[in-house]
Amino acid sequence: MFSGLLSASAWYVDVAIVIVLALFLVGGLIKGFAKSTKGFFVFVVIICASALLMGVTQEAAMEGSLGKNITESISVDSSGWGVAFNNPVTYDGEGKPYIVVEGNAVELSGGEFGFKGTMAKFYATRFGVPEGESVAAAAVGSLAGTCVSAVLFLIYVAGFLVVFFVLRLVLKPVEDSDSVGIKITDRLLGALLRLFIGLVIVWAILAIAAAIGGKVDTVDNFFRGSAIGGFFYEHNPLTTAFDMIFG
Repeated sequence: MFSGLLSASAWYVDVAIVIVLALFLVGGLIKGFAKSTKGFFVFVVIICASALLMGVTQEAAMEGSLGKNITESISVDSSGWGVAFNNPVTYDGEGKPYIVVEGNAVELSGGEFGFKGTMAKFYATRFGVPEGESVAAAAVGSLAGTCVSAVLFLIYVAGFLVVFFVLRLVLKPVEDSDSVGIKITDRLLGALLRLFIGLVIVWAILAIAAAIGGKVDTVDNFFRGSAIGGFFYEHNPLTTAFDMIFG
């Protein structure tokens, strides 16, 4: 019954997305491009644009020298994380994680291995470490993905800060211009800029939904059941970064 109610209301997602994007579009037409490149909104623009580029380039960066070097470094370091992280994991009938120590299955817990045991158990149960694989081996990819995301994000933020600083210098005369053509162009560019920000915010929300939907079929089917929302849900560059970090 609950699934049926969700399916029947999936069109609300489309309406909500259209309203959000329309509000950003109208806001851009009112404010214009020049005014949208200063103040707090610039911070929002930079964060959203950097997050989007991070998602788009994450996979390529992981396969490139940056990702390989970070992964190798973490992999080498993981050998010193202790028995709880480096011994293969197995599970009992109730799904409790164990590791094999000197031929004996020992429950993976804080009581046996201290804080490291608590962390290893949390990761094994939360992210579903495959049986026969160590927690460290499974965690390396996630940690590397987090580090690569952070590096990319900081690089893009720094780059956009420079870009907007230059834009402020170039566009300063536009705000005081009496030219109708310049004003129309400024409003149209402002609308496109704010529409872009609205789109990134929608993608961010849907990326979080996708992380939940990957574990709850009802949520996944709900978003896929909408037309506009389903398209953005399935074609979301931010989901790539989320998958590499959280698995």
